[in-house]
Amino acid sequence: LFRGGIGDCDDFTAAMAALFTAAGIPVKARIIQLPGVRGWAHIYPVAFVDGAWRAFDATERWPAGWEFRNATRRLDLELL
Repeated sequence: LFRGGIGDCDDFTAAMAALFTAAGIPVKARIIQLPGVRGWAHIYPVAFVDGAWRAFDATERWPAGWEFRNATRRLDLELL
């Protein structure tokens, strides 16, 4: 998945959430709506690191912590 670059945002979210959980780091899944897109447009993990919830979106080529600024709605989902 990571090496081959095959998969979409929910695949990468599930894989990264498993890695964070295995390391004992609290993690949630964040879903967002974007302008002009019906329904939920994207999902990515957010992990509690250095005292704050930080985004770790492996499908974007931006550093950890980067998020879409133009999201019209965000919802964090607890992972079991």
